[in-house]
Amino acid sequence: MAQQTGRITIDLGGGNVLTSKEGASLQIGGIQRDDALTDNGDHYWKEKAIAAEVDATMIHTTDSDLVAMQHMTGRQVTFETDTGQTFLMADAVFKSAGTLKNGEVDVKFGGRPAEKV
Repeated sequence: MAQQTGRITIDLGGGNVLTSKEGASLQIGGIQRDDALTDNGDHYWKEKAIAAEVDATMIHTTDSDLVAMQHMTGRQVTFETDTGQTFLMADAVFKSAGTLKNGEVDVKFGGRPAEKV
């Protein structure tokens, strides 16, 4: 029986591992195809590039620095699963942080479409 992904490790570059809770997500980005139908039923499609995104709930500790994180640009972010698959998001930037509440804050990173490494 195959193992299902459960645990995730997010490295923000240089061994700076995000202290995230269960439930982190990766949108790999790449090419999105949108449908276009004519009145007579002809089907067309168009492509557009979309960025990769990593969303996570960070556990805020004495080592956390949200202000420094806001200035994060041009990083190599890896999203490693406990099933042995690792995805690399190049040129990653910090996109946003939610409200710091009860020792937790939602964070979002974006970058080039993720590649499996």
